[in-house]
Amino acid sequence: MSKHQQQDTVLLAYIRAEFEASYYSYGRPRMVEELREKGFDIGHTRVGRLMRDNGLKAIRTRKRRYQNNNRITHGWHAKLTGHWHLNLYHPN
Repeated sequence: MSKHQQQDTVLLAYIRAEFEASYYSYGRPRMVEELREKGFDIGHTRVGRLMRDNGLKAIRTRKRRYQNNNRITHGWHAKLTGHWHLNLYHPN
């Protein structure tokens, strides 16, 4: 094993420990922050490669926000959808 591969195995042990401690919610950016706080001089590409190669993918914990489409009756959206004749601001 080369020196780089030996360092990768040590780093992978720390990455797996932090990943489990975060309840599988830490992705690459937060994992890099945690490892740097522990004293490792490591870049985001290396952490990303190690996580990707070992199947460590963060679970999304935040709910997704969806866009509200109530503005379709005016503006350029209305022209695209054919609702250009509706005008909410002026009476007929």
